[in-house]
Amino acid sequence: MKVRVLFFASLRNVVGSEELEVELPEGSSAEALFALISERWPGLKPYRPVLRVAAGEELVPWSHILQPGQEVALLPPVSGGSEDLVRLGEEPILVDECLAFVQREDCGAVVLFLGTVRNQTGGQPVERLDYQAYPPVALKEMARLAAEARGRWPLGSLALWHRHGSLGPGEISVCVAVSAGHRKEAFEAGRWLIDTLKSTVPLWKKEVGPEGEVWIEGDARV
Repeated sequence: MKVRVLFFASLRNVVGSEELEVELPEGSSAEALFALISERWPGLKPYRPVLRVAAGEELVPWSHILQPGQEVALLPPVSGGSEDLVRLGEEPILVDECLAFVQREDCGAVVLFLGTVRNQTGGQPVERLDYQAYPPVALKEMARLAAEARGRWPLGSLALWHRHGSLGPGEISVCVAVSAGHRKEAFEAGRWLIDTLKSTVPLWKKEVGPEGEVWIEGDARV
């Protein structure tokens, strides 16, 4: 099958083109597509930890299976936030990508926090959590928290990634990764980021179980 691949910013310099038509086997993933084109243009490989991918004008995980004739865009970090990875979406959180983003040779400490869905709350079984977000404001608030954390601690890089939509037990709902010169700053910044994110970012969750549904708003079960 053939797909149309779009390149932006410095990726265009690496490839020497704004777009390409690439042929690959049916059922191939976005990851397989990247592996194929990065063999031809090895200069793309260092970008992989910070790239996002879109297919059909929607952000998708790298495991997304491509369709014949689909338009695929490779997206480098946007301007103004090269040291911060801030994401909000329904696609699964890629922990390895977050770790690769924050690890730096000039930082001796990396702290990673993952929030996962429990299968019970207060002894009551939970079948899933439905997360609702107000993305335009949520992303701005997450970016503001990243900037404030930098003002409080000498940090290297940081990643804030939250999912919304329906998540089952064991799935990762939020990831906070921070690098710093020393562990004290990394631990303090990571703890502050997750605590403040949970209290200020416009995200809500609904617990769904055998006994029904309940929204969690602040400290209240509505």
